[in-house]
Amino acid sequence: LVDSGLTFAGLIGFYAGHRLIIMSHDQLDYQKLGMMIAATTKRDVKEQALSYLSEFMNALKIRATRQNHVNVFQHLSGYLQTHLDKDDKRELIQVTETYRTGIVFLIVPITPLNNFF
Repeated sequence: LVDSGLTFAGLIGFYAGHRLIIMSHDQLDYQKLGMMIAATTKRDVKEQALSYLSEFMNALKIRATRQNHVNVFQHLSGYLQTHLDKDDKRELIQVTETYRTGIVFLIVPITPLNNFF
């Protein structure tokens, strides 16, 4: 992002592409970074982008948790609700629940989500 030049569109694109990663690390930082983006204007984008990136890196220092991963899976599932049939929805719920309870590894719920997207 910095190497390509700090632009308003670049910052918005970076946020859109990485917001769920932050959500998996810390819910409060996710909200805070979203508010930072919402408050950014084209005039102060360079200053705001540097602050945003600093906060972004700090958020990544917090270990992602199983609970936060489940929250991200549920968030992503919401995007798919109108596109999936009942069996596919049930599969997503079941695989997310098996991950939440520690029965399976993180890759297990990621795989069907990737397939559905």
